[in-house]
Amino acid sequence: MSNSKPGRTILVLKNHNFDLELKNLDNKFVSNTGTQFLSFKTIEDSEIAFNLLQENNIVCKYSYYKLFFRLNNLVVNKESYSKNKELIISELKKVKDDINVVYFNFFSKNDTINSGSLTLDNITDFNDILNKKELDLLDDKNIVFYKFNNRNNS
Repeated sequence: MSNSKPGRTILVLKNHNFDLELKNLDNKFVSNTGTQFLSFKTIEDSEIAFNLLQENNIVCKYSYYKLFFRLNNLVVNKESYSKNKELIISELKKVKDDINVVYFNFFSKNDTINSGSLTLDNITDFNDILNKKELDLLDDKNIVFYKFNNRNNS
């Protein structure tokens, strides 16, 4: 069993060839290194496949795609955190109705929240949001998306 939240994409580590029938497999991509990315239409289908792979001693994990965002003209505080999170997710669903936000965080600096990150479970959704770049919210408020850059401070 995995401790991470289930998503629609499973990453199978390289050198793990298998001959299992994975129901409702939507897409399979094999990278140059041999890592396999298995995408499913639903989280339920992905969970069934994930459990089957693990039962057969195939090393796998859920694959996530992280976006950074900046808020423009939107004030978020502790009281409005949930309301604004739901606003952003609902606006994303207007762009991609089946988008699955696995993780969502606002970042605060000096008691002001003007940025954050969200994690998706599908590379197509990730690319579509990155290509859209900007999402209008209310009035003159918007959100701008960037590919998340994990900086190594060492």
